Amino acid sequence: MEDLKGKLILQRWVSSQQYYQGEVESQRTGKSIYASLIKLGFMKEEEVFRFLSVNTGIPYVDLSQYKISPSVLALVSEEFCRTNFCLPLFKIARTLYVAMVDPLNIGIIVNLTNLTGLEIQPVFASISSLREAIDFYFGPEDVFLHLQQGTVSPQKLKRFTFYRQAKRFPLEVSFQLEIGDKEVVNLACDSLSITTSDITSTGEAIGVRGSLFLPPQLEVILHNPILGKEVKGEVIWCQLERSGDYLAGIKFIEIEKSVVEVLLRRAKKT
Repeated sequence: MEDLKGKLILQRWVSSQQYYQGEVESQRTGKSIYASLIKLGFMKEEEVFRFLSVNTGIPYVDLSQYKISPSVLALVSEEFCRTNFCLPLFKIARTLYVAMVDPLNIGIIVNLTNLTGLEIQPVFASISSLREAIDFYFGPEDVFLHLQQGTVSPQKLKRFTFYRQAKRFPLEVSFQLEIGDKEVVNLACDSLSITTSDITSTGEAIGVRGSLFLPPQLEVILHNPILGKEVKGEVIWCQLERSGDYLAGIKFIEIEKSVVEVLLRRAKKT
């Protein structure tokens, strides 16, 4: 579909400036010009597929406008549909119409022919509409299958980095958390508000609650205007609580002794 790209400008789907910005983004990320134009907000997903349909002669369908027969769905397995982003739409005589993200993918068409014994007529459908339709007709993808075999015991959890063993004192202090290396993890906001839940009896680490997952080994910087000192630490474990908050353990790697003493005094008063 490389020859089609120039028509984006000629047919005024995008301006020459927008196309140029899309090309730059495409070269930077290694993604297609179409994905880049969508990311930059110059085209919508549906517009891209309409453009491709107009210029290839392959029909574009709105899957929400069709009700697919169970007998047609039975012709292609759920696994094949999910793996190849396709969905059988209707069967007319010996021709099976199949909605696809990439109707020019000969390999998928050949596989469908071999599976069904029918002539395959591919049509365009957007990625988002295919995902929604596949979930609608087959049910949501089962990501829980391997989890139903049994529950995880505390003994098994001990080998994970988020398991907590040290003696702790309750502690409630608010901090603003910044990421130490933004090349590793970059938050959408400048800092994250967190509240401590406890501190180890030795003052070496604290437990904190926040709204985001913090991966172990991530270096962080903690700020508290009352303490007046910047504290550096490393995330050693993190897990999601039922409330929706994340509980994380942060080990201090750079903290003044006076700050540790203040935190421990506060903890012992509660």
